[in-house]
Amino acid sequence: MRSAVLRWLPLLAVAGLAFLVPAGCKPRNAADEAAFERAIRDIRATGNEHQAERATAAENLKRWPQHAGESIPLLIEALKDDYTWVPIFAANSLTALTDKDFSAEDKQLDYDRWRKWWYEEAREKVPKVAPPDDKAIKKVRASVENQKGQMYLGGGDYLTAANHFMAAIQIDGRVAMYHSNLGLAMLGLKQYDRALRYFDVAKSMEPNFTESYLNKGGVYSEMAGDKRAAAAEREASMKACKAAGESAAAEAARQKMAEALQAAEQLEEKAVEEYRYAIAADKDNSKKTGDEKLWAAHLGIGRIRMRQTRWEDAVASLERARDLNGRDMGIHRDLAITYFALDQYFRSWKEIKAVEDLGGEMDPGFRKKIEGLVRDMGGDPGKNPS
Repeated sequence: MRSAVLRWLPLLAVAGLAFLVPAGCKPRNAADEAAFERAIRDIRATGNEHQAERATAAENLKRWPQHAGESIPLLIEALKDDYTWVPIFAANSLTALTDKDFSAEDKQLDYDRWRKWWYEEAREKVPKVAPPDDKAIKKVRASVENQKGQMYLGGGDYLTAANHFMAAIQIDGRVAMYHSNLGLAMLGLKQYDRALRYFDVAKSMEPNFTESYLNKGGVYSEMAGDKRAAAAEREASMKACKAAGESAAAEAARQKMAEALQAAEQLEEKAVEEYRYAIAADKDNSKKTGDEKLWAAHLGIGRIRMRQTRWEDAVASLERARDLNGRDMGIHRDLAITYFALDQYFRSWKEIKAVEDLGGEMDPGFRKKIEGLVRDMGGDPGKNPS
């Protein structure tokens, strides 16, 4: 597929090798100029969502040999692209533009050969050509590692995600998001102390980085959940010991249960504090983004208050979360339960219907119970609640 046609040989040749025309040469018409600029913009695009654009640009850049000086460095960097077709098309265009072919089975070797030729051999003959900015290259490489980490994080492979986030930080450690994402991976691995440390680093780098506060709240909430689970185990042990007549063992289990519950409540208050920091940090941004982050903070507080059976406090936070994001089924589920705990059955039924309207479902037993209570109070569950 790689063409060795030397389209611009008449323009300039040195020792049998085609080289660049002067940098001032432009495409001949406005439409062609716009197409060239679009291709340059597309090949520089990052992220999986722009793979097709990068591949198309890599294939098309050979159409502008008069701009090879700008295209060739970008095509060389494209040889390292993770999307299969981008390196293939980039190599084709490089060969078409230069009449050179450094193809190798190993992608890194292919890249190294082209880069060596361009910056060490060709550069002497075309001194205006300079390597791409190292900072820009590092920025792109770090972004790619972060994107890979996010992919594995979403798939639940927290260890692989952590490795990619650490690679991103090693390349460019100045981005708060990379540290925050590494904290999320550590949270998935239940390495809570490390998670908190990385979130603190992100906060120190960018004090208004709302995600850091939300994520710290999530860590404390999960730690509290573990403590409450331990308390439940101690409670079961206490009851078993009482049934067996082992009063001393029962008392020891009770004390440990109380300690675990106290630790859980302390961690939950730390979580609430972080969520409130998130609300404060995002106050200005919320006016522009439609509170797309604040709802998560209110939801976090609401769920903690539910866990503590502080239903009045819970409903206030959950209603605020719902007002900011009415498309989240989890919020409606939590409100259905909270309204039930407050004996507000019609409101509970309304939230159940909201869940169903969004394509979800509640526990059948819970749904049946609320439906019966609404009917007993003279309501018609078949009607859409207002």
